[in-house]
Amino acid sequence: MADAGKLDPGGIRNRMAVVGSDGRHVGFVDKVEGEWIKLAKDDPQLPEGAEHRFLPLTTVAGLDGGLVRLSMPAEQAGEAVETESDMARKRDLRLEEGRGPGQVEPDSPHGSRGAKHGGPKGQREHGMSGQAPGPPGQTSFGVHGPADGNPAPDAQRRRSSPET
Repeated sequence: MADAGKLDPGGIRNRMAVVGSDGRHVGFVDKVEGEWIKLAKDDPQLPEGAEHRFLPLTTVAGLDGGLVRLSMPAEQAGEAVETESDMARKRDLRLEEGRGPGQVEPDSPHGSRGAKHGGPKGQREHGMSGQAPGPPGQTSFGVHGPADGNPAPDAQRRRSSPET
């Protein structure tokens, strides 16, 4: 049996039988979609008019001689499946919220740091380190490091410079 930790989802082929850890039938693979195994709806053991069912790839223990063996018994796998309706409802909820999976709202704080500083990532607030307001080149300490070695603040150097 293939090691689940090194399982390549590409090794799961269409029409492979899916069985629980107890060896009981769960379904047949229709295809792999992202992080899910889509089970065929034309399984003879399903009632007529059944929907596609989806199992998370994380439930796969390994591949064993043309079988997809799960890490749980068939009955428990039956409780872990998501139907096509369930998946559509989740997708619609993400769309209603205005973002897809893994996306954040465009103008909201990002993570705990954004929340701590009260604004979206990338915006500076008054008093934060970095470039100080004032003439370009002035540091936040108000000291300029000119080539002549004079550490006087920019404003003092301008007043003491002779005008021509």
